[in-house]
Amino acid sequence: MTRLKQLLSFTICTLLFLAASSWAQEEKGTLDPATRVYTSKNLNFSIKLPEGWKLSDALKSEEFFGKSGNEDLGANVGILPASTPLSDKAVIQHIDLSKFESKLDEMTRQADFPARRINGTAVSEGDHLTVFTISIKPRDDARIIQLTIWDTPADLKHPEISKDVDLLLSSFKPAP
Repeated sequence: MTRLKQLLSFTICTLLFLAASSWAQEEKGTLDPATRVYTSKNLNFSIKLPEGWKLSDALKSEEFFGKSGNEDLGANVGILPASTPLSDKAVIQHIDLSKFESKLDEMTRQADFPARRINGTAVSEGDHLTVFTISIKPRDDARIIQLTIWDTPADLKHPEISKDVDLLLSSFKPAP
């Protein structure tokens, strides 16, 4: 490869990296430090993050959250197409954990929007997990936003972790 081709190849790779980095930065939401409310620009939701929680990864169709020092405890927000009704089995199938078994599946309202609450158990990397999900459809023509939280049953016996889960579930809503 000639020197000119090497420079051109390096330049193209650098530009692609910068473009990808810029895209990733634009897709992330904002965290209000005073209220700890995180608002996603890309997925159009907001949620109050408990102390110690932070955004750990943001993809185009999912955002992942975790609590420092507890790798079993996590949450993610994903989307389903606007054509998907809340009652569709795709809402359950979107819970991307092995051997998911629903223990509660009910239609409800969240932040004054139609919602579906699904709780259950699953297995991930050999660990048994308790799973909590709330899916919201803000309008008939809007995508479903779905929050899924998971942790081990032993961890959930700690009051501070149960409090975190309750805060995440109750504060999740479409972005204003």
